[in-house]
Amino acid sequence: MEFFLCRKSGTHSWFNWTWNQWLGGIFLVFLGCLNLIWPFPTLILIASLLVLVLFLISPYIALVIATLLIIVESFSLAYLSAEYGVGYGLSHYAALIGVLCWGVARLAGVTPPYQSTTLDLPLAVLYVTCVIGLLWTPYLQDGFNIVFSFTMSASFYVLISALNSTPKHLENLFWLWFVLGIITVITVFASFFFGFYKLYRLSDYFFFVVNFTQFKGNRESLRAAVGGPKAIACILNMAIFCGLSLLCTRVRRSSEVLIYLGLLVILFFHILTLSRYETMGLLLGWFTFASLNPQWRNQRMRKHVLMVASYVIVFLALLFMLNSFYSSKELFARLIGQEQTAGTTYRFSGTQSRWDHIVYALYGIWETGGLGGGTGGIMRGMDPSAWIDSPSFYFSFLTDHGYGILSLLLMGWIMINLIIELRWALRNCPDPRFKIFIIGVCSALMMFGTPFGDQFFYIYEMWVLLGFAVVAVKGVRFLLESSPPPG
Repeated sequence: MEFFLCRKSGTHSWFNWTWNQWLGGIFLVFLGCLNLIWPFPTLILIASLLVLVLFLISPYIALVIATLLIIVESFSLAYLSAEYGVGYGLSHYAALIGVLCWGVARLAGVTPPYQSTTLDLPLAVLYVTCVIGLLWTPYLQDGFNIVFSFTMSASFYVLISALNSTPKHLENLFWLWFVLGIITVITVFASFFFGFYKLYRLSDYFFFVVNFTQFKGNRESLRAAVGGPKAIACILNMAIFCGLSLLCTRVRRSSEVLIYLGLLVILFFHILTLSRYETMGLLLGWFTFASLNPQWRNQRMRKHVLMVASYVIVFLALLFMLNSFYSSKELFARLIGQEQTAGTTYRFSGTQSRWDHIVYALYGIWETGGLGGGTGGIMRGMDPSAWIDSPSFYFSFLTDHGYGILSLLLMGWIMINLIIELRWALRNCPDPRFKIFIIGVCSALMMFGTPFGDQFFYIYEMWVLLGFAVVAVKGVRFLLESSPPPG
């Protein structure tokens, strides 16, 4: 009552503001003036500040937002000039900002301490040597692109590893990526009906790019807001293994049916991407999942038959859709590896292109005594844009990391530690249900690490998978530490 009377009489006025209240008021007036002069950039600034506050309050929000923003990867902040142009999706920035906010929260004691694994040291060495490779290369532009993408992608690993350490955390991550796959399917389906492209100028050279491509029946136009068919296939690959793990851990029949139907829809759009190497990886991942899954020990053949039947049904449905509304010519051309020769006399294919890159890379490494030619140094001789066109995941280490055989040794160190950690987790996991999620992680890693696929060590997918593996290991540690001692 006394406080109410004081306010009514006017004793609590702006003359009695503290310094932080004055600072906040002046800042709000400043934002209001900016909004009158530059409305759109100011709106972005205000939204960015609100997001930053959210990230500082809970860094886990940064992980969720960064993951969901992957579906709008073609919505990017870009630097465009007459000589140079580069742009990166919003998810990378969100992950990087999230790591910085997590660091502040850790210093303030808001988040628990970081739990390290044997993967942290070789991954740190990988990052440091990649930065050195940037300084070494004569192709600074290519090196900068790789290191910048590398930094933002590695932020996913740091966020996942730092904020997740229990079995429930890993299950939540699987749900997050399965939902991401469903939303990706929805956005790709929406691209069947409309497209949109707009450049918003933020300054002389900085732009906010909104690019939602309409699907016109060919693979090149299958971009939606993700940015490309391979990017879509990578998201859906992850979503499929997350869905399989969730399917095997459900108790209710209704949940199993809904997840299975979601997997069929995801598989439909996965085949629509016409990504052969991602399909090979998916097949290897499936055999890994079926072989390791203890629930299927006595019924693996039945599961394989179900998988083949599901794939055939979805493939026929896709074929019917393409023949009804578009054309299935490109689908069959890619099946025989002659997609670039369809309707022409020029005999060349994507498969031949990858083989040429591999041969050229091997010659380049031989000429440098196995030491490589710096970041982008080898592949630059063949294709000016080859820094984004590595023929396989392993050649990505050879050519883009820049140290040749030394890069492969470093990759071997990472893989050996990864295998040892996951083998320990599988053998010592006391919870049969959580073991299914560990198997899902192993299957996704097998899918990504296939020697056929043209993946890169510096893209977000590798670092998300490594983060999943680390959380799986930490989850087993948590179960062993929290379980009562025997006897």
